[in-house]
Amino acid sequence: FEPVRDQGHRLLIGVGAQLAPQSDGSMLAVSRLHVYRNASGPAPTSAPAVVPLFSPAQITANAALGDIKAIYKAPDGNLWLGCAQGICRVGATGLLAFGPTQGVPPGDWRAFILDSAGRLWARSFEHIIRLEPGSTAFANVAAPNVRLRTAQPFVSLVEDRQGRIVTRTDEGLMRWSAKPSSDGQWETFDASQGLPDAPMLGLLVDHEGS
Repeated sequence: FEPVRDQGHRLLIGVGAQLAPQSDGSMLAVSRLHVYRNASGPAPTSAPAVVPLFSPAQITANAALGDIKAIYKAPDGNLWLGCAQGICRVGATGLLAFGPTQGVPPGDWRAFILDSAGRLWARSFEHIIRLEPGSTAFANVAAPNVRLRTAQPFVSLVEDRQGRIVTRTDEGLMRWSAKPSSDGQWETFDASQGLPDAPMLGLLVDHEGS
């Protein structure tokens, strides 16, 4: 292993930060609220280095690009960012910002997933929202009477083999399904279903669907 460097210094990545692979083989990472791309691409070097993804002029034009909390490269090619207190999308048509007018409550948006139906889910410490294909505004899909306030470093969204979205709550997990239940579209799981009585720090769906 070799440390990835930023101008000769080791690249510092915050707890819970994510990596976003690019189609050209490069990798994106968030460090000190900025997005960096490894400059050397996939070829191995003795001193891997990074360059900022956004130029100073771009950040001057849109200050939110200098206040990035999280990144997600969707399978459709769009790059989603938790930017300042909202959400930004960088794609073929340029930069698009989503805020309260587009259904995004102010907050640190830390996790994203594009599900198999083409819906973009986003999660902050307190909110879960979803953008339907073709829509210009997010909708709130958080479960009622479920606490989502604990600011643990890791906030994850995963999709299981049945197309259900799973994320953590303050007491355990909740799973969204298209089939209505007594708790709306969410099922909740906590210590009474055998989970540890502690916050979930990570979620993973493996290649076999477990």
